[in-house]
Amino acid sequence: MITIDGVWKEYKLGNTIDLNKTFREAIAHKISNTTKQKVEADVFWALQDINLSIESGKTLGLIGHNGAGKSTLLKVLSRITKPTKGSITIHGSLSSLLEVGTGFHPELSGRENIYLYGSIMGMSRRDIDLRFDQIVDYAGIEKFLDTPVKRYSSGMYVRLAFSIAAHVEPDILVVDEVLAVGDKEFRDKCLGKMDDVAQSGRTVIFVSHNMASIASLCQEVAWLDQGRVVETGSANTIISSYENSFHQSSASDRLSRVIKGPLSNKLTLESLRLNGVNDVYSTRIDNNEELSIEIQWHSREVLKGLSIYLVISVGEQRLMTLVDIEKGQDAQEKFNTSYSIPAKHFRNADLELSIDVLERGTGEWCWAKDIARVNITSEDGSHPGYAMDALLPIGSASRQKL
Repeated sequence: MITIDGVWKEYKLGNTIDLNKTFREAIAHKISNTTKQKVEADVFWALQDINLSIESGKTLGLIGHNGAGKSTLLKVLSRITKPTKGSITIHGSLSSLLEVGTGFHPELSGRENIYLYGSIMGMSRRDIDLRFDQIVDYAGIEKFLDTPVKRYSSGMYVRLAFSIAAHVEPDILVVDEVLAVGDKEFRDKCLGKMDDVAQSGRTVIFVSHNMASIASLCQEVAWLDQGRVVETGSANTIISSYENSFHQSSASDRLSRVIKGPLSNKLTLESLRLNGVNDVYSTRIDNNEELSIEIQWHSREVLKGLSIYLVISVGEQRLMTLVDIEKGQDAQEKFNTSYSIPAKHFRNADLELSIDVLERGTGEWCWAKDIARVNITSEDGSHPGYAMDALLPIGSASRQKL
């Protein structure tokens, strides 16, 4: 049984330290400002008055676009971070899998990390010994058991981490969208294991952007948006409401809602074109096709040294970042940015597209999470290559004044 009562979570935004200053200059600046009016840092409420009750033996799905507060709520539930306000009551043991390799030591082998991660999860050495062979067999890493995990791929990391978390046999299992890192066979295997956990009378809380997985696994769903619970109820009902929300509003309304940050007062995201189709939120393309994204903007004033980054992710894992003008360029009135990624790069993948914008002249940012999604299909069924959030020369980007 989990009771979430009026939970709020606050984060401070903005960089309060000028990294170009020396230590001496920073101290002098701090002292000189003691007599000046204090400027409050920007505040972002990741969670706002969350109230949920999850009964024992139930499977709850959390849905919502990137930045809606899903992962923050799981971190609060897992006691990784404390709520700013409100309380959470948990009856029973809780095991969580929120990020790939959380709790692993990169220099230790897979064998050593099983004991390390298992102990973090609350297992005794005797319990780990009893389940060791099951954990290794489920993860499928027998050949790499004595290899340092720093040499593991993202898929191997998540297979081992999920296997340990699943064999702890907790009263409550919490799983974030890390399963997107694994291949389809392992994702199906994980969903089957979570279903077994639920059928045994234990509680599962599952975050995913894959509505089919949510519908098949979860009895109830909570829809989060901008840190608030929009609606809760049966899985099919809430999923239908969530998906319909994208079609009921115009593309411009949706895009205006997702752009956040101080710079959003000067810059408007007006339209989006995916592979030549206007105002589309979700599209499916073949691996043999090039992926092209065109975004139209309108600035209310001259923006000094503007750079616009396209971020391509799978779940919470960033794959690639492309920037239109790396060193920035002034922009005003109407202009568009274009990005393209060559064919045969991602293979099978459910991609999420987001935007980060930096005005270098002022240091102000804005961002737009989950502006569109692209399902890339291929016959080989392989998972995408991971670039670990690198600026890559794989794709191209440009800007044009309209």
